[in-house]
Amino acid sequence: MMKTPPGAAALPRYMTARQLAEALQCCPQTVRNWCRRGLLPPPLAMGRRKRLWDLDAVRTALARLQAPGG
Repeated sequence: MMKTPPGAAALPRYMTARQLAEALQCCPQTVRNWCRRGLLPPPLAMGRRKRLWDLDAVRTALARLQAPGG
């Protein structure tokens, strides 16, 4: 049986626009638009075309938007 390495649970998880859109029940273009408007954090550029969002940063941004006055 494999054990999880220490600290592995703390590693950030990254999602593509498509994966994030599925989780938020919207389309990938909406994720990109929200990012442009500053509602979501900017993605990490992995090459010329690949963009990945840090799931923890997205959760923080969504919590901030849902907070009173957010």
